[in-house]
Amino acid sequence: METKNLSTFEKTWGVLIPILVYKISTAFFAMVLLTLTDTLSRHGLIPSTVLSENSGFLSVLIRAISLTLSIAVLFTSYVKTMHTKQCTATEGTDNTDTTAYTGNKTRIVNVTRSFTSVLRPLPSVISLLIGMSSALFLNILFYITGLVNISSAFNKVSSDQASVGLIAGIILFGIITPVAEELVFRGIVLSRLNLGFGVTPAIILSALMFGIYHGNLVQGIYGTLMGLIIGYVYIKYDALVYPILVHSGANILVFVITSCNLLNSLSIRCIAMAFCGIIFLITLALLRNHTIKY
Repeated sequence: METKNLSTFEKTWGVLIPILVYKISTAFFAMVLLTLTDTLSRHGLIPSTVLSENSGFLSVLIRAISLTLSIAVLFTSYVKTMHTKQCTATEGTDNTDTTAYTGNKTRIVNVTRSFTSVLRPLPSVISLLIGMSSALFLNILFYITGLVNISSAFNKVSSDQASVGLIAGIILFGIITPVAEELVFRGIVLSRLNLGFGVTPAIILSALMFGIYHGNLVQGIYGTLMGLIIGYVYIKYDALVYPILVHSGANILVFVITSCNLLNSLSIRCIAMAFCGIIFLITLALLRNHTIKY
């Protein structure tokens, strides 16, 4: 079956499935790990005092393992999507079958090699700067305007993140989470939307899905805006490593500043916001005028 013969419903369902699999698999693995930990504790194999004294670390560890396992579950889907994308580019048509996949070791090796071999210094710097500047700009804007106060769910998420240790938080929020979410929302979702609906709808729809996925109004708005930026970077550079760098840079900077309670005065926030705006515009101009030849 060719893509052009698929209905809008079938194309949309093919995009929603990876998000559902990611959400369900992450929750499932977390539940299994929590059950296992509780069972070991009840049988005396893990002292209850150890669990209570290290509850924050345990929560981060379970989250990290769950996300890592979800990445493994969805990696084959990513490989198949990239294969379809490569076939479409080779054939010079958008009518590639997105459902007829036959994975093999050679394909996985080729996709993995292409993921690691496209890293370039300038695009990497641009990706990191555009992620950090846009994320910090939006976070300061949300705080100055009071937008963060309209969602109790967002405040709970922020409180939970602030309780995580600095190193553990950088690993979880700055490395594992960006890899997992970019694999799903850009590597699979945006790529499939692009095959089915075109570039602009793909960027917008994937950004909206990314925002909705976060589950509260504040993060929904933030995630949508960041999703537009990250999606544009992915389309521009055509390699998943750069959206991951954008996402990582954004998460690490915001997490470190929040954890260390920096930018705690209005004047400092305004100065930082203006600086981030300038950096963002400069890096966006560089991004628009820079191309990579693979």
